[in-house]
Amino acid sequence: MRKYFCDTCHFIYDEKEGDCKNGVPPETPLNELCDSLCNRCQMKDLSRYHVMFPEYRNLEANYYFAFSGKWHIDFFLSYLKQSGIDSPSILEIGSGLGRAAYPLVSQGFQVTSVERSSDFVSLLQKQKWCETSAFELIEGDIFSLSLEKKFDVILLTDSTYQELIYQRNEIECLAMLSSLLTPNGFLWIETMTATESHQTLRKKDLDLRREIILESTISVSQQYFTYHHVFELFRDGVSKERSMISRTLPTVSLESMLSHLPQSLEFKDALTFPKEGKIKTDHPLQNWTDGGYPLATSNPLVKKEIIILKNKGDL
Repeated sequence: MRKYFCDTCHFIYDEKEGDCKNGVPPETPLNELCDSLCNRCQMKDLSRYHVMFPEYRNLEANYYFAFSGKWHIDFFLSYLKQSGIDSPSILEIGSGLGRAAYPLVSQGFQVTSVERSSDFVSLLQKQKWCETSAFELIEGDIFSLSLEKKFDVILLTDSTYQELIYQRNEIECLAMLSSLLTPNGFLWIETMTATESHQTLRKKDLDLRREIILESTISVSQQYFTYHHVFELFRDGVSKERSMISRTLPTVSLESMLSHLPQSLEFKDALTFPKEGKIKTDHPLQNWTDGGYPLATSNPLVKKEIIILKNKGDL
């Protein structure tokens, strides 16, 4: 069930709630409402309706880093070496706070990051490493931007791909991503899902006086999972700030993805994450594996995969 926003008349429709005032029962799909409900546009062109997806803001944006963990750059570099691409140009969609971009830039790669959350962008711009010429930060929605160049590698980490296909259909997403690849480029798509409904509580000490707690309820259905996060900031043991966020994400299957591939893309590999012996870090592994967002990858009820799709070259 999704919430939609009309670009023309700014009408909002929530499939879960329906519109009881106008006789539309809950859980009525948007596509059943053509020529009805809205007095201004009559909903004649449903393509004007876009999914409303909550941005990362407030406590979630400020303390996302406490739970996301380090990115598995060694795992990525191992695969990149096999690809034979030297000095690749890299596009990261959904940069967050630079969890993937920072280690890549530190390794000498040229990275362009696209981020739609204004809170994330503001926090990123305050970081010293972002001033390097090897890093370009673009604020905006990847579906609305007109990027002038193509990239050898496109990264979508954690649940970014699922966020994209929740807002648009998978065929449209893959076609858009393919259009941004160089002839021999590849997509590195990470997916995560919960295998069953559960609750978790994660706590991180920010310094000697402050700690942040993330309480999560994850509900799983056949094709989607919904996470409800409650962030609470404590100072000297006293609660100072609290915020909540809920998002619904689709469960991604390799079979479904392959059935939606545009002609320009081909399947290259599928990796179960993490592969033993592939991840190296300067922190103890047990601390690193507490990471992952919105779901903790160390949780036995969480499944994370990496799917690699390659451009077939000029057809």
